[in-house]
Amino acid sequence: MKYNIVINQKVCVDQKISFKAAALLDLFSELSSWANAEVFSDGVYYQLAYSKILSDLPLVFAKRDTLYRFIKELKDKGLIDQCKKGKNQQNFIRLSAKGKSVLRFGNKSDSLQGSEKNPS
Repeated sequence: MKYNIVINQKVCVDQKISFKAAALLDLFSELSSWANAEVFSDGVYYQLAYSKILSDLPLVFAKRDTLYRFIKELKDKGLIDQCKKGKNQQNFIRLSAKGKSVLRFGNKSDSLQGSEKNPS
């Protein structure tokens, strides 16, 4: 289970990313630590394991079909790249350049500006 979810609310509001999609994006930021990597012609992708995601984010996702809709949302917004491989059409994903940029928080002064520690 993933105990903490880090979401940059400002970026998500600006980009019109839902809370559930943002939680999923946070989990995807750590793909290399828990998913099997596969090299494709255009780079490294990670095997998508629905059961792993459901067990890591039980407060956010209860059903596989709900999870599928939010993965589709991330793909439609260009935040992840997805491809399929093999006879069983296994799903593989990776963060796109846009997805990586959404996860960046800027420099230290930007992230603290307007926070409880540094109110504006």
